[in-house]
Amino acid sequence: MSKLHYTKKDLIGYHGKNRRLVLPKEEDSEEDTMIYDKHAATCFVGTPPQYYFSDPFDINLHKNDYERMTNEIYKTIKPIFHKIHNAGYVARFITGGRQGFEQLAFQAVERLKEQYDGIENVVYIPFANQDNRWPETGLFSQSEYQNMLEKADAVYNCNPQIDVETASIWDLSKAYRICKHMMIDASSNLIGQYATNAWHKPYLKGGTEESLRYAKQKHLKMIVKNFIPQNNH
Repeated sequence: MSKLHYTKKDLIGYHGKNRRLVLPKEEDSEEDTMIYDKHAATCFVGTPPQYYFSDPFDINLHKNDYERMTNEIYKTIKPIFHKIHNAGYVARFITGGRQGFEQLAFQAVERLKEQYDGIENVVYIPFANQDNRWPETGLFSQSEYQNMLEKADAVYNCNPQIDVETASIWDLSKAYRICKHMMIDASSNLIGQYATNAWHKPYLKGGTEESLRYAKQKHLKMIVKNFIPQNNH
């Protein structure tokens, strides 16, 4: 079955395991199933690879570092999943597909799915073909990105009107911000990658900082820390 690209109004009630939309349960319905709720959703926001190492795309040099980051993300999300699952909900994890932390987070969720049911790994993309300037192969490449979209339980295009070939830098930047806000608005938990605790300072205008401050404003439960191994910069 082809990947479902669903609309904003469809966000609540999407059951990714069967790739179908689940309508609100009727009062007299006898259906007994795991259900999705915003309070069961966790999104990931973090800085891109350029902030990790001086040569972040060297897989030979940093393979172990990225493996350690993925393992640390896995250990962070596992208790969140169990709490949600034990409450009877489908645990939804949302990434934006960006290079670096968000792609590693997607991989960590995939590992969790290998062990447990009741998990949705969802990608909110800021616009189609956000990978058009990435390397075709290798670490955080177009091929890895497309593989991630294929594995995802659902892919949602936050700005379908954007043509990456003709859009201005401003339009693309705005699209990224809209996407992050939509991820946050659909979640009650956030896991963030940031090297310090300075993200809350308003004079820092980067997209990651703005997204983390927005999540704080929306009162999400936040775990923001540095997942980058500290022995190999």
